[in-house]
Amino acid sequence: MNDLKFAFRQLLKNPGFTTVAVLTLALGIGSNTAIFSAFDAVLIRPLPYADASRLVMIWDETSRSGSSKFFSTPAEWNEWRRSNTVFTDIAATDPGQVTLSGEGDPEELPGRRVTGNLWTVLGAQPLLGRVFTEEEDKQGMRVAVISYGLWQRRFGGSRDALGRKIILNDIAYEVIGVMPREFYFMPARDIDVWMPTAWSAEHLTQWWWHDVHCVARLKPGVTLEQARESMAALNLRVSAQHVDPPRGAVVTPLRKELAGKTQTSLIVLMGASAGVLLIAWRNFGTPFARRQEPIHLN
Repeated sequence: MNDLKFAFRQLLKNPGFTTVAVLTLALGIGSNTAIFSAFDAVLIRPLPYADASRLVMIWDETSRSGSSKFFSTPAEWNEWRRSNTVFTDIAATDPGQVTLSGEGDPEELPGRRVTGNLWTVLGAQPLLGRVFTEEEDKQGMRVAVISYGLWQRRFGGSRDALGRKIILNDIAYEVIGVMPREFYFMPARDIDVWMPTAWSAEHLTQWWWHDVHCVARLKPGVTLEQARESMAALNLRVSAQHVDPPRGAVVTPLRKELAGKTQTSLIVLMGASAGVLLIAWRNFGTPFARRQEPIHLN
């Protein structure tokens, strides 16, 4: 209690210092809170998929050293899925920017075309309705799964959105499902529409169309290093028949890819903001520590 009384007396005696100290502490605490929120969302919080630690991305190897990677092709996805021995399954997505028209104002939406097995590979379930199947993907069915944000923005969160027809790039699609608020996938968190890839047999022979993200789930007992060695050898073998020189493959953890280049930046910012808070605490606490030493009587 004596320490508290002393502290308040010091605050009242030095209003200028008090103001600066409070503002400095507010800056330190505020910056730490903001940075930690981003740090938590990207690097700590569990990913919105079942057993996410078993999920990896597969890329084309673009250098002999295996240090560079690039988007895959539909043909590679097809061969990898059929011939690999280290994954339970492999799914693929490619860009699908769309224009939503019809009821309301037209709206440009970030979209993706995805293979029908994406949902089972990720272990993701819709909030409402259902997701499309591999058979619907193969048949090129005009069905769509929408994001929670689009559901709220365009349909007011009504369950009547299921079964509704929406016009995407002047083609009618039926809304069959709504994903949870927390669901997202590469390459960005703001994808609003997922549609079937509807790849034709010709698409699956294209070894030069590098525009595909491939995600896979490791089989039980298979390590990341085993998957890397196996996929590098597999792609060298299957691509040798179609491209010169043949390409290897790069396998990376999904969390690392989702964090991307922000991981290092967030760690640096977190350290810097912690330093700001430490400086603020040190500057604030020093004046109050200057108390007269007690007199000891012999």
